[in-house]
Amino acid sequence: MSVTLEEVPEAAAAAWVRVRDELKPILGDGLLALWGWGSTVRPDRPSVPSDLDTHVVVESRLDELTWERMGAALSAIADEHGVQWDISHTLAAETSGGELPRSVR
Repeated sequence: MSVTLEEVPEAAAAAWVRVRDELKPILGDGLLALWGWGSTVRPDRPSVPSDLDTHVVVESRLDELTWERMGAALSAIADEHGVQWDISHTLAAETSGGELPRSVR
């Protein structure tokens, strides 16, 4: 099931948009996809906000400096929007194959 950003709570949508905007300059073309998933995107989501389950697909392994820059950006966004992250990532080569959606614009 897919939902639009307009269908999720405002704080979650704003945080995910900001993550996209912050990760694009850090990862460049290496940022292939960014998905929000879990209870926050379900129509029957809990009344108490939960953490933002977020999955990032990247082109290649990330070095330590990149991880540090990403961590700083995510911390700032969490503080600004009052959210907590549950972030995972996958290398494109580790996916099950097929075309990845180019959802990061």
